[in-house]
Amino acid sequence: MRFLKAYSERVRPLDWALQIYHPHPEYYGKLESTIRSLPVPLVIDHFAGLKTASLLEYTKQSTAGFEVKSQPGLSTLCRLLQDQMIWIKLSAPYRCSEDPTYEDMKPLVRALVDANPDRVLYGSDWPHTQPFHRRPPGMKGTDVETYLAFDDVAWVKKLKGWLDEEEWMKLMVHNPRRFIGYTDDD
Repeated sequence: MRFLKAYSERVRPLDWALQIYHPHPEYYGKLESTIRSLPVPLVIDHFAGLKTASLLEYTKQSTAGFEVKSQPGLSTLCRLLQDQMIWIKLSAPYRCSEDPTYEDMKPLVRALVDANPDRVLYGSDWPHTQPFHRRPPGMKGTDVETYLAFDDVAWVKKLKGWLDEEEWMKLMVHNPRRFIGYTDDD
């Protein structure tokens, strides 16, 4: 919490935003009051670390009773979106899902977009580094890993299929413009 405050104060004079990735969405409840007090916009990357059943299965975690839409952290994130306290990037579905079609990402996309379609941003996450759950144990900072083979076109088409035209234009055009303060009409 103190790091969020310290970094936000550091970038505040520059009129910047703060971007974070926290792979444990269950902690957003504890972070909520801190997030609400930040003096700069906060962008949370990679679906805020939310999970799908396919990821839990891959990482050998129990899926008993798991419901994507009722997982810890999602309600807090949706509340923060509704209150315009955060932006969330819909990026790197492979960090949340192990379904090769990413079909299990649809409930997450819909929950976040439905919470506030004006506060979601698209991110490619290129060049697609390996997600943490696929990295071999014992990797060192000097180890070289391969990039992930990821079909960006298929993902963007899938994502577009879950959104109506207005939501799509907000995600891809209007929200990024508003976020960076771009006001030109061309």
